[in-house]
Amino acid sequence: MGALLLGIDVGTTFCKAVVLDGGGRVVAQQREPTPWIAVPTGAEVEPEALAGAALRAAAGALSAAPPGHVAGVGVAGMAETGVLLDAGGRPMTRAIAWHDRRGAEEAQAAATALGGEAFSGRTGLRAAPLCSLAKLAWQRRHLPELIWIAKEFSAFSTDNLLRLNPDQSRNIRIEDCGRCS
Repeated sequence: MGALLLGIDVGTTFCKAVVLDGGGRVVAQQREPTPWIAVPTGAEVEPEALAGAALRAAAGALSAAPPGHVAGVGVAGMAETGVLLDAGGRPMTRAIAWHDRRGAEEAQAAATALGGEAFSGRTGLRAAPLCSLAKLAWQRRHLPELIWIAKEFSAFSTDNLLRLNPDQSRNIRIEDCGRCS
C-alpha cells in the first residue's frame, strides 16, 4: 500500500476530488454538483450541504483509488465564499456565494471612505461586492443580531469540511489534515 494524495476543489459548478499516487499520477477522480440555492441577488449555500458534496466527491475518488494511505490533503476553496461561525465552529447562516451581488453598496462605501487605491493597497483586492469584506459588511448591516455573536468568518478549508459533516468524513481515510487552503 503506497501513499496517496487527495485534492479537493470546492468549486462554483462542482466539488471535485482527485487522488494521486506517490509519483503524482491521477489514479481516481470524482465530482458532485455544488448545491447552490438561487436567491434574487445570486446564490447561497447551506455549509453542511457544501461540505457534504465535497466529502462525497472525496469518498468516491478514494473508493475508486488503489489501496493506500492518505499522506496529505489539499483543499482549494471558492474564491470569497465564506460563512459566519459561532464559538463552537458551527455555521450561523448560509454561505453567500462569491458571485452574489450582496455587498455592492458596502464595497462602494469602503472605496469612498478609504479611497480605491488605499483599499487595494491594504487588501490586495479592489473594493467590489466579490470581496469577503463586502460580504461581511453586508451581514453586519443586515444581520446585526448575528454579527455581534459570530466568532469567525471562514472560507472552506480541510478542517471546516470535516467539522461541518463529521458523519460523512468518518468514511474518508484521512490520517492528518491541516489547514491547506
